[in-house]
Amino acid sequence: MFEYEINEVEFNGRYVNGEALEAITDFSRNTYIIKGSTGIGCTTALLNYTHGNCLIISPNVGMIESKKNGNYNSDKQCFIYSQSANNWDEVYTYLNNTEDDKQNIIINCTPDQIAVIKERKADLYKLLVNIPIFLDEFNAYTVQSEYRSVMGVFLELVWNEWIAHFKLSTATPNFKNIDVPQDKDVVFFKLTRADQEQKPIQITTKRNHVKQFVYDEVSKGRLVVVFSNNINIHKDFRDLRVANLTGKTLNTKLKPFKRGDVVEDLDYVDIDVLLLSSTYYAGFDIDRDCSICIVSDQLNDAFKISVNDAVQCYGRCRKSVHDALFVNIQMSNEYYPKSLNEINKAYELYQSTVSYYTTVAHGATYSYEVEGIEQITPQLYVNRGLLLEPCLYKIMDYQLYNDSVFRSTLQGYGFNVSDYEVEQPTSFRRIAGATFAERLRNLLELDSIELLKSYNRIKYNLKTKDNGSYNHKLCFEYLTAYILKTTRATVLIDKLNSTRVRPNEFYKSVNLYLRANTDTEYLFEQLTTQQLATAKRIYESVGSCDPIGSQIPTDWQYLYSCHKVSNNILPDVIEREIKLYEVFYNSDLYKPLVNDKSHRVRNVQNLITGNLIGLDIQLQLEEVNWLKTVSIKIFRELDETGEYVNHNTRTVIKNKMLNGLVFLLTNGKVGIKTETKNREYTPLTQLPKALRCIIPVKTIAVDLTSANPQIVNQILGTDIGLSVYQNLMRIRGISRNEAKTLYNATLNNHKLRVCDAKRFYIDCGYTTEQAEQLARLTANTEKGAFYEVMTLNEKKLMQNYQSILPVKSYRFHDAIIMPLELIEDNHLELPTEVNGYRYHVEIFNDSSDYKGLTTNLAVNEGVLIPNWHI
Repeated sequence: MFEYEINEVEFNGRYVNGEALEAITDFSRNTYIIKGSTGIGCTTALLNYTHGNCLIISPNVGMIESKKNGNYNSDKQCFIYSQSANNWDEVYTYLNNTEDDKQNIIINCTPDQIAVIKERKADLYKLLVNIPIFLDEFNAYTVQSEYRSVMGVFLELVWNEWIAHFKLSTATPNFKNIDVPQDKDVVFFKLTRADQEQKPIQITTKRNHVKQFVYDEVSKGRLVVVFSNNINIHKDFRDLRVANLTGKTLNTKLKPFKRGDVVEDLDYVDIDVLLLSSTYYAGFDIDRDCSICIVSDQLNDAFKISVNDAVQCYGRCRKSVHDALFVNIQMSNEYYPKSLNEINKAYELYQSTVSYYTTVAHGATYSYEVEGIEQITPQLYVNRGLLLEPCLYKIMDYQLYNDSVFRSTLQGYGFNVSDYEVEQPTSFRRIAGATFAERLRNLLELDSIELLKSYNRIKYNLKTKDNGSYNHKLCFEYLTAYILKTTRATVLIDKLNSTRVRPNEFYKSVNLYLRANTDTEYLFEQLTTQQLATAKRIYESVGSCDPIGSQIPTDWQYLYSCHKVSNNILPDVIEREIKLYEVFYNSDLYKPLVNDKSHRVRNVQNLITGNLIGLDIQLQLEEVNWLKTVSIKIFRELDETGEYVNHNTRTVIKNKMLNGLVFLLTNGKVGIKTETKNREYTPLTQLPKALRCIIPVKTIAVDLTSANPQIVNQILGTDIGLSVYQNLMRIRGISRNEAKTLYNATLNNHKLRVCDAKRFYIDCGYTTEQAEQLARLTANTEKGAFYEVMTLNEKKLMQNYQSILPVKSYRFHDAIIMPLELIEDNHLELPTEVNGYRYHVEIFNDSSDYKGLTTNLAVNEGVLIPNWHI
């Protein structure tokens, strides 16, 4: 890491003046302004700049909003961000029509705006790069690059394309300024008030000290400002007068708890506790004396507050700070770097990673060649901000969780650090959170438009593994509130005022209400005639469902299925399947038998079969074969490692169902999609056959009949593909499923001898010459070679079928999946022959027969089949 010389400049008074002001407004060279404390007026000084144009970049919208209503000396100011008026045309006109020596426009925008201008407005971008640029709170750009990759994209535009000089500024520079490119000539200044006093702050690692401090300070009549991203803290203090200032995501999560409304002009007289999320850690001014509580929690990376951010939080108070507490909660057994050596290794890894991606970027000529590689920007620069982020997070943990480093780092920012001591600890009674009925009633206070907008935002940002921000429970509550409010379902709304409202029972009522008032033809699970008559008697004409259309009730059914999965309200067929997984993969049943290698597979099968009979489960033939395969696999792993990790627990299986439902709910937009060896894997492909009945909407599958034999037909030039399984069934006396499994296993068994493979293929019905040819392709070859040939053909065939469909569909290995409603609404006759390959159609939910229209007329790829559009 590089050591920079820093020029220290002191100034008198609250805001920069004299030499310090000149350092800020001088754009004759690249500079880095390190502020001795927050709130010394750097940004305001540039808004008052009158010697030319200036582009001020703020990492957060809140920083721009806090400045946009001020009065400044510059000739013209434009404040531009995602929710503001689009004033770029006005900027372009000004720069083109005003004489150069008379121009004095100050543009304050986010990094995102510059990235968009680069992409869409080349003429304007050419003008902007000639304007001196000021990067406010520079330390945030790299730290935020992980979840805002545009930050790194923007930085590379500055480092590589900016013609005018740049100026960086922050009160909290990153460790040893490692985010400043070493190939740039940058002069460093540190601007400090001459009379800057030390700032007192107390520290603790105890979670319960949050409430102790807040209630103690409130009892003294003081405003308490709490900084945290933890939603539980934002929901707390229900017996106090609370205001929350948060970003959109947390705000949406808080609405059911009647929290989170952003107020333009806060009336501090009516507030005991002001809770701020990370959106307001910088750029928000509190013009009132207050006490400050900063809560960092190692439980979740999103809840951590770095020392740098803590300094920014403290600086939000522009008046006097009564008392301040930094609650630095640590989890036992959590890893954190304990030495600078670990930091240096992380930095070396960063440098080597930059070198690697530099080579990749230099090997590309066009952006599409590196599409999907977020480490390289669309302009073919290495996204160093993104690559540096892991190193910065290690530094954050190093500074937070090593006590001596934690204290010294705070002291380096001018804090007088002491331990938090409580003379008489208070025992706080737990105040119950908002009930289910309260949450829905709170949401019903919002207007329908806000409910619908919030629902759609939640829907397309649902959590799946490491992605997304919201859970399906919140999504379901928003959608239910929207339906109740929009359809004026007063009978259901009135139920929310009952003494006790149980979610399961209430959602049952909503289900009946929707079934009584909307078209249910395409729901997989239908009510009986008597159930439907009862539903109509109670709920028909209670409200009008016309305003919500047909898609909203369908979405509701998907989320209702998610609710039932989460609460174990499952049909018998799924409970049976889960029980099979739980027993089949229970390693405790295998371990006592592992040493008896001659009999262990048989013994464990007998043991498991007996256990299942006790549960009134009789195994079918396919399940017996499945159990044998599982037992061989588990014993093999126990032999090799001594342990078996069960990836088929009830929780895992439920998550598979939830992921599949969310994938379909969002039309395939939410969920991890990958392709391996020509096969596409999605949450849908992870659903075993017995679990597919959880899908609430009738869905069909167009399946390639005898897929592998048909593909082999094309490879060998034979015509027996459709009879291969029947031949095996007849000659070997096995079931169709066994024949299919055996055939596919032989195709993929590269260790098999050619002579054995040939003998098997003759049983399949191939001639001696054909069997010899196929055996030499599949047996005694490189592992996976023939498999990739098959899957490549499979991929092409699925693309062929999808190319003739005028509706949205999903690939499921050798099948195409789509909602039945789309087929019938478009009056589609599904072809059973495309490009010479035979297909069959079935109901995906339960593999039952498809009773819709099909056609035997052959169709070729790329020609849309007749539908109501053509």
